[in-house]
Amino acid sequence: MIKKDMFNEMIETFTLRKTCSVSADAESKARGESKTVHLEVKFEGATIHDLARSCLGQGKVVVWQNGYARKHYNELADGQKVPITWNKPASAPEADPKTAMLRDAKADGVDITDKAALMEWLDGQF
Repeated sequence: MIKKDMFNEMIETFTLRKTCSVSADAESKARGESKTVHLEVKFEGATIHDLARSCLGQGKVVVWQNGYARKHYNELADGQKVPITWNKPASAPEADPKTAMLRDAKADGVDITDKAALMEWLDGQF
């Protein structure tokens, strides 16, 4: 059980694994063409609070699948392990809501010029 006073404790190393399916695009997905990849998100130097906050962002895997994975689909092998190193977000001065949203999306690996990817990320935040 995690108690409230434990939230600021540092985690040396922790890895979360998630198996997901990736398609090159919506048409490929409709045809049932996909690859299975195994994401391994490695957390180092994070607090329990950072980890919990990050895990609650359920849209992160979907953003990866619809963003990076689709753009690099031909480079992925079916069954491939995809290592991801989590980095603690840098603290930055408070910005206006639009700038803060774009900064957060970019930090999550979203191409902020791709409106569909940005909307997918935004939908995953709620």
